[in-house]
Amino acid sequence: MTIGGHSIVESSTIEVSKLMVLMLHNVTQANMTPVDDYIEGIPQFAILMNSNDNVCIYKKFGQLHCRLLLHRQLELYSLEQELNKLDAKDDETDEKRYRLQCVEHCQEWDPAQKNLLDKIVPKLTEYG
Repeated sequence: MTIGGHSIVESSTIEVSKLMVLMLHNVTQANMTPVDDYIEGIPQFAILMNSNDNVCIYKKFGQLHCRLLLHRQLELYSLEQELNKLDAKDDETDEKRYRLQCVEHCQEWDPAQKNLLDKIVPKLTEYG
C-alpha cells in the first residue's frame, strides 16, 4: 500500500500520527473543506477518514463483540429458563394461572413473573 508516494507496511504497529502526516496532503472533505482547516489530531484525522471510503477503515473488535454477545446470550438463556420454570409452576395452580393468560398486573397479584420480565426487558433490549 502506498500513500503520497510513500510505501506503508500494513501492520497495526504504524502510529496514527505518522499515518496522518502521510495522508493529509491536499485531502479534502466531501464539502471541499481543506483538512488543514481542522485542529490537528483526532479532529483532523476524523475529517481525513471521512474524506474517502478507502481511507475510512475501523477495527470492528469482532472477537470482543462475539464474546459479549455470548455472555448476554447465556444470561438471557438463564432468565428464559427461569421464566419457563415459573410458567410451569404457575400452570400447576389455578390461583396463579392468570399470569399465563394476561399481560395486566394488579398490585395484589404475585409479582414474581412481572419482576422477572422487568429484569429481562433491558437485557434483551441491549442484546438487540
